[in-house]
Amino acid sequence: MNFFGHCCVAAWTHTNRAFVLGTMLPDFATMSGGRIQGSSSTDVSEGIAHHHATDSVFHSATTFVHLCATSSKRMDSEEVRWGTARAVAHIGVELFLDGWLLERQPENVRASYLEALERAKPEDLGSGLHWRKDETSDRFEALRKRLLNYGLPAEIGDPEVVLSRLKGALRGRSRLAILHEDEAAIARELDRLVEEVRSHAATLMEEVRTGLTPSV
Repeated sequence: MNFFGHCCVAAWTHTNRAFVLGTMLPDFATMSGGRIQGSSSTDVSEGIAHHHATDSVFHSATTFVHLCATSSKRMDSEEVRWGTARAVAHIGVELFLDGWLLERQPENVRASYLEALERAKPEDLGSGLHWRKDETSDRFEALRKRLLNYGLPAEIGDPEVVLSRLKGALRGRSRLAILHEDEAAIARELDRLVEEVRSHAATLMEEVRTGLTPSV
């Protein structure tokens, strides 16, 4: 699940902005090229734990597994590289789900996303967020400002936007990067995948809710 999805899931049971921030932080850490060692904030730490619990349920959900497998097989048939096809399917489902979720969230959930980013200001977090490498904090702050300036990810359900995100995310990863000769086939697949995700999103989110119920 991508960071906005984690914000939406957190809103099922929590309103605390530090907790909501924690649910998104592992994704922000990856985007910043670093890893979080921990936080002195109980709310942030509990949010981080909730992120991992949610990902465990989400990635094993029947609908998610089906969507990824079906998409990967279609790309296999078009001779897209094995690693690229699986990365595109996995991340593509997550990003398209974000787009579907964004369309359906009440204003308080939309606001909680932006307020959580505000909550992540260095003067608010202080020394409460611990990174494995010191320089990650600067990259995270640059990412936080960029996301806050961008606002809600309103275009994330657009296949062209998702293709651009995928190219950026996978660039530099030799086994996963999107090759020029695969780009047209991947673009066709994303046009199909967005419709499938929208058709199955409600079922997928209900599977996540059911899977989390014993632990929330």
